[in-house]
Amino acid sequence: MPEEDETPECSSPVSGEYIVEVLDLQPGQVLPYCFECLEGGQLDFSISASLPIDVVVCTYDQYAMWEDLDFEETALTAIEAREGIRSASTSIRIPTKDEYAVVLMNMGDDPVQIMVFARPVDPPVSEGR
Repeated sequence: MPEEDETPECSSPVSGEYIVEVLDLQPGQVLPYCFECLEGGQLDFSISASLPIDVVVCTYDQYAMWEDLDFEETALTAIEAREGIRSASTSIRIPTKDEYAVVLMNMGDDPVQIMVFARPVDPPVSEGR
């Protein structure tokens, strides 16, 4: 599994903003993107990779517990998980206000160039509020 210094902490929560970046995901690297999401909103993300990677969406608390257990595969409760993908786009409905993590993992032997687009979308504001 990844060396401790290879796995960054979640960046500070992003609310109402988005992330677009291209980077190399090193072999064994686990890279979390964290977002503060509101109940009734959604989390949109798209990923494109030069080689297959694994992607997991979970709450930040689930991610932190999983990290404490040294990324033990069976210890994670994911909202969505995809293995061995090169391209994916999805939108996840947010059931409760919380901090959520989109986690990218390179379990291969070579660096993988990835493009990430991720953003939380707040729920619509009703007229009566």
